[in-house]
Amino acid sequence: MYSVIDTETAYLFDHDWFTWDYTEEEGDEYLDRADALIEKYGWTAVFDRWFDYLVTNCKTPRTVISFANLFFWYGGHDYPIPNPHRFLAYFYTMVQFDPAPYDEQDILDSLACHILSRAGFREADECYNPYYQPLDDPKIIDTAIMYWGYCPKVSG
Repeated sequence: MYSVIDTETAYLFDHDWFTWDYTEEEGDEYLDRADALIEKYGWTAVFDRWFDYLVTNCKTPRTVISFANLFFWYGGHDYPIPNPHRFLAYFYTMVQFDPAPYDEQDILDSLACHILSRAGFREADECYNPYYQPLDDPKIIDTAIMYWGYCPKVSG
C-alpha cells in the first residue's frame, strides 16, 4: 500500500509551485488524483506519506513553501493533522522562522491558523485571537526545538 501512496505522492508534489505551468485540465487531473488517493487509502495513511515526503524531499525554503502551496491546493488543510505543531514546525524551521522572503502569499500562516484552529487550538483561531502569530507560538517554537533541534528565535 505505501509504495502506491509514495508513487502518487511523488507525482503530486514533484513540482515547483512557483514555476509549474499547467493547463486547467492538468490541474483538474492532479486534484482528482489527490482526492482519489485519500478516498482509496484514507487520510491517515496518505498524510503519513505526505509528511514523510515533506521531510525527506523538501530541504530548502523554496521546496517547503512549494509543498505548502500544493498541500493547501490539494485540500490537505481540510483534514485533521496528527501532531499539527510538529507538521507546522518543520515548515518554519526550514525557513528559519522567517518566511517573508519566500512566502509572498503567506501560505504558512494561513496553514497554521487553519490547521491549529481546526484541531481545537483556540489561540490560533483568528475569530477569537486576531493577533495570533504562528512565529511566536510557543508550541510551534518548542516543537521545532524538540523535533528539529533548532529554532533561531531561541538559539539566536
